[in-house]
Amino acid sequence: RQRLNQEMGRIKARRFRDYAQLFPEFDGKFVFIGDDGQGDLEAARQLLAQTSPGGVAWCALRAVRRSHKFLIDDDNRAHLVQKMRSEFGQDPQGRPRFFYFAEYVELAQQ
Repeated sequence: RQRLNQEMGRIKARRFRDYAQLFPEFDGKFVFIGDDGQGDLEAARQLLAQTSPGGVAWCALRAVRRSHKFLIDDDNRAHLVQKMRSEFGQDPQGRPRFFYFAEYVELAQQ
């Protein structure tokens, strides 16, 4: 499953970059919003690692629930946020470039 998610993430990142090339005037201003269910974490890693052209301003992942339980528990999500923010830093205004949220209102508040 992990291997499949990594491959899906690579495909999503490639398609995102292809799309971004259509709009070079927005380079570095795109955002990627996904979830933690199907390769979006790998896509976020690749997109955050890429510098211009095709770079993103920030990425956010929604925590997926199945049967009222998160796929990734709170502790592991917190660890992942710390790791991604450490690895990919902040934007020029000092804001994080990676977010993890359970509800969209949380993302708006970050």
